[in-house]
Amino acid sequence: MGSNQFAPWSEREDRIVARHRPAVATRMLAGKRTYKAIIQRRFDLKHPSEAKVRSGRHCWSPEDVAQMRAHYPIVAHASDMKRYLPEHTVKQIIGKAHQLGLKRKYMGDPRLRGQHELVDQVRIRAKQDGISFQKLDRELKSGWYFQCGYQDTKSVNLRHVAAAVAYFGGTLVIDWHDR
Repeated sequence: MGSNQFAPWSEREDRIVARHRPAVATRMLAGKRTYKAIIQRRFDLKHPSEAKVRSGRHCWSPEDVAQMRAHYPIVAHASDMKRYLPEHTVKQIIGKAHQLGLKRKYMGDPRLRGQHELVDQVRIRAKQDGISFQKLDRELKSGWYFQCGYQDTKSVNLRHVAAAVAYFGGTLVIDWHDR
């Protein structure tokens, strides 16, 4: 490894990297930069908006980590974190969440309406209890129903829902709200 390992890139080096293939640029820089560093610099020069994000070796501030811990578990998708951390890419956010051991909580599918909300509530409970949908289907002998089968039908299979409610120790109740 060269002695120039973390030194700022000079204009001369940038011109060489931009004009030549990485293997040629490595020879021209006479071992002062690694092949991988040249490839990364070449990418950064061609994509300056993304290069700005990666400019520092330690680009996660304590405030960024605090934002991750506060919001990542409750956002619907990792891309929703961009409103809190606009300077980071979605891949960086996912990587940092993995590094921190953060997982998004399943808060249900907002697109589901009517009877399908029952299935969604079962899926939320399974996630809260750390039970995969595959394991739930296996335990209840419901095929692929809670994994994806409920999406293929217009009506909900109430037998599967009732079995899941019983599995989690709950009860189905009909409350008519009559006087």
